[in-house]
Amino acid sequence: MSNSDSSGYHLHSNQPVEIRVYDSALQPVDRGVGTLERKNLPPGIYRVELRAGASSDEKLIRLEPGQIYEDLNLQLFFASVVPLPSTRTFDQQHLAALQDLSVRLRVPSATATTELVVLIRVVSAQNASRSDIDFSGYTIRLLNAKLNPVPEFSEALEVNQHYGWCGVSAGLEAGGHLLRIESTSTKKTIDQALFLPAGWQTVVCIPMGPHGPMLEACSLQMLPTGQGGFMPTLELNMDLALSLEVATTGLAAGRSLVPRVQIGELLARKFWNPMLGIIGAYCMFDPTTSSNDTPNSPKTNMVFKLKSRDDAPLLKEVLDNLNTLMPGHPDVAAIAEFYREATGIETRSPEPVAWPPTLCIGYKQLASISDVGRPLFEENSLAARARTWLTPCGPWTAWPSGKTRNYTILNYAWQKSFSLRGPKRARPLSSASNIIGRYVDEISKTEERPPEVILSQLSDEFLSANTGLPISTVHAARMEPAALEASEQLEFDAAVDFDPPKEESSS
Repeated sequence: MSNSDSSGYHLHSNQPVEIRVYDSALQPVDRGVGTLERKNLPPGIYRVELRAGASSDEKLIRLEPGQIYEDLNLQLFFASVVPLPSTRTFDQQHLAALQDLSVRLRVPSATATTELVVLIRVVSAQNASRSDIDFSGYTIRLLNAKLNPVPEFSEALEVNQHYGWCGVSAGLEAGGHLLRIESTSTKKTIDQALFLPAGWQTVVCIPMGPHGPMLEACSLQMLPTGQGGFMPTLELNMDLALSLEVATTGLAAGRSLVPRVQIGELLARKFWNPMLGIIGAYCMFDPTTSSNDTPNSPKTNMVFKLKSRDDAPLLKEVLDNLNTLMPGHPDVAAIAEFYREATGIETRSPEPVAWPPTLCIGYKQLASISDVGRPLFEENSLAARARTWLTPCGPWTAWPSGKTRNYTILNYAWQKSFSLRGPKRARPLSSASNIIGRYVDEISKTEERPPEVILSQLSDEFLSANTGLPISTVHAARMEPAALEASEQLEFDAAVDFDPPKEESSS
């Protein structure tokens, strides 16, 4: 083939996408991010594929003899969970519904300091398929930080079967909440951990699949309250939404897939949409392995290092700003621990975390850190307990709803147990023994083995890593007398037999 007959291409996209080129036999020819240039190719038909996170698209191009094919504006029209214009799955009715939910709260509150909007929608490019999925068999529930159902939340759910969406919105007290979507056809539900900061409206968009709502693929955004709702305040254009999809896809797998320039764009929007700042900050780290061998517990830990040490001052500034925007947010605490582990510098006041981080990568990081000289989790809090419950849910923190119910019942039983003993008979265990005992009891129920057998097989290091207690505290607690004597055990059993508080909205 002479040079006059050879062909080539010049391809470019301003989006954070990977470009792949295949020949007519579907053999790979070229791949790269953002821009591809190639010469001396035989003429013919080639397939150009665009990829970003879980989204992809493709087109066929023809290379004429002796010519360079040029397309400098490649666009990936991806399927967005958020109803954004210019995306493949934009729906004007869904955008209007989301705007209305964000400005006209279905559960208003005069004392609310934060707001939550939940929209479940059929994400489909085909409008005809919107009404094929039945929404009537699903209920959205919300539990507050005390694990009590939020009054009127479920009853306020609005369903529009014709246009393929349902949603609810509420004014709430700031802090931890659990989002639970229940189905009449299955008993298996999960609780997704949310932290709703004061002064912000958290928007959760969930795709409706053929088998029900897909929490693992949901999108979380934050908007300033009182500024006109979703449409005028959301800092999320199509390119940012694509960067966010790439980011969350990577974080679900425990790593960052976002190019550095797109991370900067996410961080720059944190003052208007702090969730972009949180996800962008997580994406500044790359996972590496580290050996932490001890005679009793040889193991390999996953640690996170900054992509570039030069980013340390920027991340410190981002953390300071996020702490100001959302004080007490558990994800900010988790990112601070990433930073401390990567730089050796403490950036936050050492206050234990009481509520699980929203992103599972942050929760797992907090749960895996040991020997920092201070407790990372508030003693006996939900954050301390739920570390062993986690179930896959994309990048988000979630666990089976039954775990939450058991935790509530167990706490109630223990309170009854101690109230029955009375002041003269009481011989309360240390709080550390309580935590260890409950953890071992949970494993015992799962594995159907006696608690004492399980306890004898677990090292102090293992118990420390899974309860959040220092190793020295675990060792001291294991030296105490048996948890309950025979008479105390009978009283505990009696307490367990009492009817726990009714949770009518979650049964």
